Amino acid sequence: MRALTALFLALCCTGVADAATLTIDAGHGPQALTTEQLLKRPDARDIHVTGDVSYHQDRTYRAVPMKALLQGIPADANLQFVAEDGFAADIPAALILDGHGAEAWLAVEPADAHWPQLEGKDHGAGPFYLVWLHPQAGNIGPEQ
Repeated sequence: MRALTALFLALCCTGVADAATLTIDAGHGPQALTTEQLLKRPDARDIHVTGDVSYHQDRTYRAVPMKALLQGIPADANLQFVAEDGFAADIPAALILDGHGAEAWLAVEPADAHWPQLEGKDHGAGPFYLVWLHPQAGNIGPEQ
């Protein structure tokens, strides 16, 4: 399997608001996308996640389809997502590219509207958060 690493790195800016940069490295050099760039994409939209696995309640996010961010990635690739807090998850690209009804989305935390803290943590799920619509359709587990 080919390896693909999607690194989620938060970079703080000076001033009141925090800015973040998503770095996607598909083996051809990293591509950096800022929060602002992601939120302004024409395919960004509000999605409603029922029973969010991190917040344990229904949540609405502004998000971009992961499939669009990973265009050109072969279905047999293995994707590694690494969060700034060290959490990592390996997900087969086929689940994101063709989830058999499950849809992977990258939720983007606006710099001026931070998400709530996670239970027992001193931070929220942002600045970027992989969420699924209809996860049961693709047998997506809570750690994916």
